[in-house]
This record gives sequence, structure tokens and C-alpha cells, in this order.
Amino acid sequence: MAETLTITEGEFKGRFDSAQSLMRERGLDGLILFSGFQEREGHLCYLTNHRNAFPNVLSHMGLGHSALILPAEGWGTLVSPMGYDASKVVNIDAARTGFVLVTETAEAVKENGLEDKKLGVVGLDIIPAEYYEGIKGSLGKASFENANDILEKMRLIKSPAEVALLRKGARVADAALLAGMEAACEGATGHQVELAARKAALEEGADFVPRIRVSSGPQVLGPRWPTASDRRIAKGDFVFLDVIGWVGGYGFDNSRIKVAGDPTGEQKHYLEHAAEATEWMISRLEPGAQLSFAVTMSRERQITAFGHGIGLEICENPWLVMEAGKAAVEPGMVVCIEPKVVDPHFGGMAIEDTVLVTESGVEVLNRCPRVFW
Repeated sequence: MAETLTITEGEFKGRFDSAQSLMRERGLDGLILFSGFQEREGHLCYLTNHRNAFPNVLSHMGLGHSALILPAEGWGTLVSPMGYDASKVVNIDAARTGFVLVTETAEAVKENGLEDKKLGVVGLDIIPAEYYEGIKGSLGKASFENANDILEKMRLIKSPAEVALLRKGARVADAALLAGMEAACEGATGHQVELAARKAALEEGADFVPRIRVSSGPQVLGPRWPTASDRRIAKGDFVFLDVIGWVGGYGFDNSRIKVAGDPTGEQKHYLEHAAEATEWMISRLEPGAQLSFAVTMSRERQITAFGHGIGLEICENPWLVMEAGKAAVEPGMVVCIEPKVVDPHFGGMAIEDTVLVTESGVEVLNRCPRVFW
């Protein structure tokens, strides 16, 4: 039977108390937090364990979105147009499940006595402008400010329970990658590779696996999202596999690459270079480091550093990308590292590992080989 790893109600209560404390420090009377479906559920799930029951759709009603009205004192009010699982949610004492998100959210704000108060909004990158403008229009006496940073900062550092779930996710990804790479032989189709990886992930304990990328050919494909096809793998083809899913509500996102058959010397050099790039970027993740990245040329190949946090959402803070500022590395962060190595003949690819930053260094959570011969 699959291992069960959960977040305790006590940990949820601690998160809730911290959010209210940070809200009060900012002089806010309340927060309105928004979540979307599946990959954008993090804020509400982090505080209440609520997950949306319906995908985002063009409904002008809000299906696929939820809101949490959180006053500075007391419990929150959940707004979920398609209902919620009362046996799983925590930290709420009221819920509204009407079909129109704007109306229900505005009414919940009023019920909490916040209709003329100073409100922070969390999830402005999630909620459609139509809904947000409708809510503001219904609460003409309230003032609104961006408070995304309150939850984003809280979610940066993972608790021991979260790390345990992410560690389990890495093991599931390892099983999927090993099975997919074994299936990726001459004559196999991309669909067969995907099926092998998906089956292994589910048998290892994945909640669900929404996306698996499989691409094959003389060149590794670029930044577009390749999906598996019925194309048969030829001898000497590169095969790239990326597996994405959740275990216990926490994500995994890892990739590997191989050559079908024996690689040429040039192909082997390229694969080794890609593995070295991943190891190089991981080696930079020293606790307390302030990192900034630029495009690097190495052995006539372009290397673009890239990494992202992972947790309740597959891609979340921190982002390790090329920018003017610097990213601070802190113990307790869990990040996926995937520098892209572009070869003029073979295209571009990345080998992706999940890494935990510790007080003394880093721990790579994946255990499967980075390249397959």
C-alpha cells in the first residue's frame, strides 16, 4: 500500500495564524485570497486544504476559481462555486457555494464586516480581471492593495512535512523516468514511452499525472511543449522525457534524456555536458547565497540557467532566472533545477532534478541516473 503523508491540522493552524499576523503588521483589516484549478490552487490549499472541484472555464461566473475571505481576527469564509469537501477543509467557519464568484465573494466580505475596510488581495495573477473588477465594483467603500507577497513569502520555506511529501514525489518521478527510459528503445512509439512512465508513477503512489512530455528525433525540441505521438523511435534518436504530477498534494517535475541505441561520441559528449550543467547550477545553491545568472557559452554551446520552486504548485517561488536582481537561497527551499544546454547540431534540452537547500548545503532528492546509455 502506498505511503500516506499528510499535513497536520496543527500545521495548517500555524500557517493561518502567521497570515493573520502578517496582515495586521501591514495594517490590513482583511485578505481576499484567490485560487484557480489544479496548478494554481496553492494559496487556498496552503491555508485551508481546499481544492477546486471544477476546471477553469469561460463561464463569466467563476467556475474553477475559489476565494477565501480572511479577517484579521477569527476564522475565514470559503467561497467555492462548485462546492467543497467539508471533511477535508480546515480554518473556515462558513462557506458560500453559489455559482457566481463575484456575488458570493462580495457578500462574504460584507458578512465579515469588511465592506468599508482596507483589504489585501492575494492571487492577482490568478483571478481574471473581469471577476476582480466586479468584486471591487460591488464593494465601493473598501480599499484594495496587492498583498501577494504575504503568502508567497510564507510558502517559500517548506516545513519538514512538506519536504517529506516532495521527497516522496521525487521517488515517484524516479520510478516514472526509469520506466519511461527503459521503454524508449528503437521501434517504440512516444505513446508507449508515456504509458510506461505514467503507469509507473501511479503504481508508485502518484495522486495523478497531468502531463508527460515525450519527444524524440535527431534533435531535441525547443521550448514548445512537445507531447507524445505515435512516431516510432529510430536508432540514434534522442528521447526526452519530462514527468509532472502530484503526491499527497505536492508536486514533482523531473526530466531525463537518452539516445536510442549506442550514442555516438558527439552525442555522448553533449549528454555529459548537459548533466554537468545541472550539477554546476546545483552547486551554486549554497545557503545564504545571492544568485544572479546570465547566458553562458561553454564548449560552443549556449547554457541558459533556469530553476523554479516546487510545492503545492509545480512552478512557484523562488525563480532562478536571468534578471537584474538576485535570488536569495535559504535553507528549506525546494527547487527544480533545469539549465538548458543548446547545441548547434542537436538542439536544446535540460536535465531536471529536485533539490532541497539545507543548513549545510544541498540534497538532490532524485536518485535515478541523469543520462542513460
